[in-house]
Amino acid sequence: MPNKLYVFLEGNDDERFFKHILAKLLSGKYSKILAMTYAEEPPKITKKYIKAIISMGDAYIFFHDINDSPCVTACKEKVRTKYQVEENSIMIIVKEIECWYLCGLDSDCCKKLKIDRNIGNTNSMTKEDFDDLIPEGISRIEFMQQILEKHKCELGRQKNESFRYFLRKWID
Repeated sequence: MPNKLYVFLEGNDDERFFKHILAKLLSGKYSKILAMTYAEEPPKITKKYIKAIISMGDAYIFFHDINDSPCVTACKEKVRTKYQVEENSIMIIVKEIECWYLCGLDSDCCKKLKIDRNIGNTNSMTKEDFDDLIPEGISRIEFMQQILEKHKCELGRQKNESFRYFLRKWID
């Protein structure tokens, strides 16, 4: 098993979720975990990182939102082609990272966070749906941090298919 794990994340919201939730889950499997964001970098830079990681024999996970791709397979192919990522290292988040934030909330947490409804299945939620849940007087980042403090991974496993897939593939 590789000693190091490199994690490629689209942006700051993904990085925040990774560091607070996923890094803890992965920490027992690798001696070192390094996270980096790639959305602002030219693809050629990301390709060089991936090539170097592969040559060192280390592991990596490349996270990408499905966004408007018609299916996970099409999204993976787009990512694989654009960044030259090995298919078994790609993790597609359905639909966007905000779904993973919300999937770990039960009804008590929703009440405490002043979310005016219970959050069920989050597979089809978008950033806009997430933003509509933010109570007045609180910033998006603060809201995300409050969610992360209350997030329950086992509940998330039940409420989001791609989160469940991630846990099965890389954690269980």
